[in-house]
Amino acid sequence: MEFDWHLGFAHLIRGRIREQNGDYQGARADYRIVTDLDNKTYAVEEAEAALARLESTLARH
Repeated sequence: MEFDWHLGFAHLIRGRIREQNGDYQGARADYRIVTDLDNKTYAVEEAEAALARLESTLARH
C-alpha cells in the first residue's frame, strides 16, 4: 500500500507511548503491526528492536 509508511510510524509512536505508560500488551500489539507491514522504512527496524527489548523486559518479570 502506498501509505503504509504513515501507518507504520503512527503505530510505532503509539507503541512507544503505551510502553512508557505501562501498557505492555498494547505496545506489543502496535509493534507487531509495524513489523507485519510490507515496507522498508526505519519504523520496521525500530519496532523490531522495541519488540525484542519489550519481550526481554517482560521475560525478566
